[in-house]
Amino acid sequence: MKRAFTILELVFVIIILGILAAIALPKLESSKDEAELSKSLSNLKTLINDISIYALKKRYFKHD
Repeated sequence: MKRAFTILELVFVIIILGILAAIALPKLESSKDEAELSKSLSNLKTLINDISIYALKKRYFKHD
């Protein structure tokens, strides 16, 4: 005979999942912030590199 879950067991599982979600969500949010910051820094480096290449091609910088 199969034994089904009781209401009490299901409530405990839901409580445990809620606690785990409460722990994980702030960490995921900070990971998103770090990813956005990393992406912005990468874009800034690319922009600086492109401006430098443009300036060198137009001879704005003196080349030794």
